[in-house]
Amino acid sequence: MSHNPNKPHRVHFYLMLYIEQGEGAQFIDFKHYSFTKGSLIFINKNQIQAFSLNNKIQGKVILFIQTYIEQIQTNMNVSIFSLNHLNISYCHIFHTQSIINKIV
Repeated sequence: MSHNPNKPHRVHFYLMLYIEQGEGAQFIDFKHYSFTKGSLIFINKNQIQAFSLNNKIQGKVILFIQTYIEQIQTNMNVSIFSLNHLNISYCHIFHTQSIINKIV
């Protein structure tokens, strides 16, 4: 890597992280968000973020580039869906266990 992922940096893609093990805080746009096992973290293109790699975190990462997002939006029949709805007040971290508990 040409940069230190522990230091704040701008991402040039969309990023989704699923935390399988560990807990910590994710730095997104100058705010810290706590996460635990089962958390799902969303980071939008051009946001400032930093990983908490000092902890023994394990999980999965999915990256989406702008072209992929545009192709999805072009092929969707639902005109109200847009990633532009993800603004500064959007919740970046979802704790999946609490969502599952509400469903069950």
